Amino acid sequence: MKPLIIIFLGLTALLLPVRAAMATELEDGRFAYYRKDYDTAIKLLLPAAKQGNAEAQEKVGEMYIFGLGVNKYCDRGVEWLTRAANQRYVYASHLLGRLYDDGQCENKDNVKAYMWYTLAETELPKAAARDAEYLETYEIAGIKAPEVAKNWTLINRIAVDRKVLGEAMTPDEIEEAKRLAKAWKPENDDDDDTP
Repeated sequence: MKPLIIIFLGLTALLLPVRAAMATELEDGRFAYYRKDYDTAIKLLLPAAKQGNAEAQEKVGEMYIFGLGVNKYCDRGVEWLTRAANQRYVYASHLLGRLYDDGQCENKDNVKAYMWYTLAETELPKAAARDAEYLETYEIAGIKAPEVAKNWTLINRIAVDRKVLGEAMTPDEIEEAKRLAKAWKPENDDDDDTP
């Protein structure tokens, strides 16, 4: 029994620095993103995104959608957002809804937009808890709260976006979107060659 414990502790000691480095890289990438230092942010967030971190995937997707620190490339941005949404990351689901709602990067599709807004709404409690933790972290790091507080308004905006879109839809379209949201299952994404 003791040899197993020693092996476990030894492996844990070896892996902790790697995990700590990844966490620091993600945190530094997040800070760079909110400081609008997008060149640094993409360098730090892309490895975390490739490792499957949903927050990093959403930020990388957003950077490609809007051309922040990278060339604007909608298809690549949608791929990263979809990966994050497959992990039920609320901000990715909301942004996918916006893309379909506005017809930006994707063809305007009210049913798909409403579906993504509905999926985002289901994740709001987790997002609110995570944002409270982030807000404290950013204030400690000296980043002004209003730069991060936009996430709080985003949480409220999901419900508003869904409501406004719903007012422009037929009852059948809304029912179809709700049916799609209820039936939605995250895709398995084993393809890790997205740059």
